[in-house]
Amino acid sequence: MSPSISLFYSLNVPFYSLLSPEASAIRSGVRKKEVVRARKILCQIAVRRLGYPGAEVARFLEISTSAVNCLASQKELTETGRYLE
Repeated sequence: MSPSISLFYSLNVPFYSLLSPEASAIRSGVRKKEVVRARKILCQIAVRRLGYPGAEVARFLEISTSAVNCLASQKELTETGRYLE
């Protein structure tokens, strides 16, 4: 299993069912508000809580490493904890 795929499965979070954007939108450069929010939650959990490198998360999401690190370092969203329970 590739590192990118293992990232998604290690999260064990039904992001695609809990968040409104389509899965393909999250893994692209779409900049709609709800897509960016979903991407931010994913980045914060993967980088901050699970310790994945930003580069690996970026490969999974098919966006730049800089974008991932920027999203992960922003103020944590209150609903992030909800996805870790």
